[in-house]
Amino acid sequence: MQGNQALSERLEVIKDQLIEYEKQYSKLLDLYLVRDFSREILTERKARLEETIAGLKAEQIRITAHIQSIGLTDDQIENIEAFCDEIREGLEVLNFDTKRRIINFLDVRGTLAVENNEKVVYARCRISQQQLSLVQTLP
Repeated sequence: MQGNQALSERLEVIKDQLIEYEKQYSKLLDLYLVRDFSREILTERKARLEETIAGLKAEQIRITAHIQSIGLTDDQIENIEAFCDEIREGLEVLNFDTKRRIINFLDVRGTLAVENNEKVVYARCRISQQQLSLVQTLP
């Protein structure tokens, strides 16, 4: 469940960022009315803020949906971990080329992030389009 904790923490970070960017967005009108900056500069800043806010909201929706879709019990998690251990042991005897073909066949993809001083990999593959979080605490 540590991976879900990382996702929940990421949601909190996104929430805080959205609040900050929406404050900045609302300040743009004040800057325009005071005429401290040119319209072009403010328009460019507005577009960047809108893009950032939209990206954060999309990520927030994606992570929330992922968390809601996961409803595994502790027993199910233990069974999955045991199954993965068996697969890992079998993979250890394979050569690099065979492992690479398996990874390519499964279309394994991952996004690396550092959140709260932890390395987090959001991984997905052909078998499951749900994102899986793998967490490693940094020293």
